Amino acid sequence: MQRRSKLTFVASPNPVAAGRDVGMLGRLTAADRETDAYTGSAGHPVALEFCASPCRTVEPVRSLTTGASGITGTSEPSRGTVRGG
Repeated sequence: MQRRSKLTFVASPNPVAAGRDVGMLGRLTAADRETDAYTGSAGHPVALEFCASPCRTVEPVRSLTTGASGITGTSEPSRGTVRGG
């Protein structure tokens, strides 16, 4: 059975200079029909990708797996001066 899910990520610092590490922290949640809420979803693969602005080519960054409560995270050197929005 498929369930509606959400993947949210935050990255810091913002902005980040080229070559500096960017910390990324995220959580995967899935709909729980019994509680009518979204709950953490552990043990699922998550693929992080990068696309510079303007986006022409998407590059794979890293593959992760969600842990307890659906939380996952990593740090990676930036690929240019990046400002979130």
